Amino acid sequence: MQRPSPHLSRPVYEGLPWVYIIFGLGALVASYLLAARGTLSLLVGLLGGALISLLVISTTLAQGSYQITNLQQQDTNLARQEQLLSQQVAQASSPAQIAQEAQQLGMRQNPNLRFIDLKTGKIVAGKASQADAAITVPGYSP
Repeated sequence: MQRPSPHLSRPVYEGLPWVYIIFGLGALVASYLLAARGTLSLLVGLLGGALISLLVISTTLAQGSYQITNLQQQDTNLARQEQLLSQQVAQASSPAQIAQEAQQLGMRQNPNLRFIDLKTGKIVAGKASQADAAITVPGYSP
């Protein structure tokens, strides 16, 4: 079953800005006053409509300014929070912090290091040779 379009179910005036509604009401009042009293009533009605329109515009702009200020404050707070979280991640991923946490978990370094020489296939005990240590592999830092 198809749902009705939300655009057809809304009132026509919902999407219009308040200024247009006020001008429409002002024109309606002005036409009534013109028919009833004359030119002076028309001028008073138009002046009153213009003042009400200015009030609505001023209120709308003040509300928009408040929203902008509020969003800027939220942006500043989120930037501070992002910076704090970035510092926490950098601190937690430091080698000293990882070594300390590993020690707290009961892990210890192996005193008998052994390496596999990929060229010969032999197992080498101790430290790697200086030539092998000079080789840089992307993503690997001994």
